Amino acid sequence: MAKLSHSNDNSALKTPRAPMHKKKLTILISVSVTVLLLVAGIVLAIVFWPDKVDDQDYDMPPRKMQYEYYVDHEDKAGFYLSDNFRAEVPLKEFTKTVIESADGLVLGDDLLVKVEDGVEIGAQAVYNFSYKNKVIAVVNVYVIDADAYINNATELLAVSADKTYIVKNAIDLTGVSGNVSRFIGTIHFNHHPVSGFNVENGGLFKELDGATITGLDLTGVSGTLTHTNYGNLGVIANYANNTRIRYSSVRGSVSIHSTASSTEALYVGGMIGYANAVKRKDYTTEEVGYVQLVSYLDLSVSGSGDLKVGGLIGGVRNATLGECYAYGKTKLSVDENSVGSLGNIYLGGLVGVLTKQYDAVTTSYLLDESSQLYSYSDIEIAVNGGGAHNSINVGGIFGLLQNHSIVNAIYGGDLDVSLTRAPLNIGGIIGSTDNSTALKMNVRAVEVKGEIEIYSLASVNAGGLIGVSVETQYSNVIASVMPKISTDTSKKQGTQVAVTAIASEN
Repeated sequence: MAKLSHSNDNSALKTPRAPMHKKKLTILISVSVTVLLLVAGIVLAIVFWPDKVDDQDYDMPPRKMQYEYYVDHEDKAGFYLSDNFRAEVPLKEFTKTVIESADGLVLGDDLLVKVEDGVEIGAQAVYNFSYKNKVIAVVNVYVIDADAYINNATELLAVSADKTYIVKNAIDLTGVSGNVSRFIGTIHFNHHPVSGFNVENGGLFKELDGATITGLDLTGVSGTLTHTNYGNLGVIANYANNTRIRYSSVRGSVSIHSTASSTEALYVGGMIGYANAVKRKDYTTEEVGYVQLVSYLDLSVSGSGDLKVGGLIGGVRNATLGECYAYGKTKLSVDENSVGSLGNIYLGGLVGVLTKQYDAVTTSYLLDESSQLYSYSDIEIAVNGGGAHNSINVGGIFGLLQNHSIVNAIYGGDLDVSLTRAPLNIGGIIGSTDNSTALKMNVRAVEVKGEIEIYSLASVNAGGLIGVSVETQYSNVIASVMPKISTDTSKKQGTQVAVTAIASEN
């Protein structure tokens, strides 16, 4: 059979087509191009669809995270840095910016840090990690000559007193009993989590003397401890002398019960019990400091004694704090069975008592100053009884601050105090100040945005910033609060420092 022909011979059978108007042709071409672009866009979106849409509102950290790492100059294998700062955001969504670089020190996009031939001891580098143009994390890396590595719990608890160590792995202390009795060397934990520590025998270090501890992140801390007399208790260290602790954190829940007498001082801190340093001979001497300490610990203290309690540190002498945070809860209770042995109470969201000593202070100098102190912890105090012989001092940052100034401080938690017969000094920043120098103490650039609620049958000095102020001046107050007092004998109450009476004095 012959195939049908489509030659011009059949042209007479076709319907004649009118020539297309130029405008219609342009529209058709535009529509065709638009459809092609739309299809191409859909294909590209499917192929390159991100893990999360770019405008996703991630739960980013409430503050800029800061890290300090140390690598041995012979460690060619290197190690991966912590990526806790990124929350749920894929690492590829972050922008890494080199703030300071060093030859032979390399940080890859996968967070692997390593050294190359020729790197020098003492080399350091700084990196910023940003998300949506906001700096989320700052990473500091240093090259050192380490004496040894720590790989597990056994090696940690057996450290020699005076060596320099780098921790290489996460460490699990669950079920491990014991602590380091005295340490005078250096341990760089490099933010490898140390989990499962129990405080039943006191802090991880009983004593630190001239030591340096960096990048220690204690997680899952737990335990209950009864203390019978004078002493110091802290999750990281019971006592720290001329010691520097930096870039470290604590998470968990701890309960301390004291049976000490009213004259026996007990210093309890979420991180350090008591931190001591020698007083500076002149203003060129470097201060001993505690930098980037962060507590998420729920701390509960009960019983008797002369109590100094802080969310970070119970007592500090001659040291300075910088960029420190408290997010946990602090609770102190004294019942009718213990109140007869109660001395004084000094409790702060960060520090119970901080005092400074000087060889010479003249009007040509300023007092030492702690800065960037932030407490968002809720503080709850209940004392059943007491009397005029007790002094109770409570502050969102410090219970008592002596001969020292502070700048840039925020208290954002709630202070809830219930007392019956014990007099109280309470402030959103400081419970009470004391100044024995010839200079004014300065409280600058501070903010209180929580609540202060008090019930008491004794006298109360309550200020939004300071309960009782001695030779202290304040400025640049961003915000303060009016304490809410329920009592018949309140003497003074004010939005900043306690002022003239506004409550009844029956």
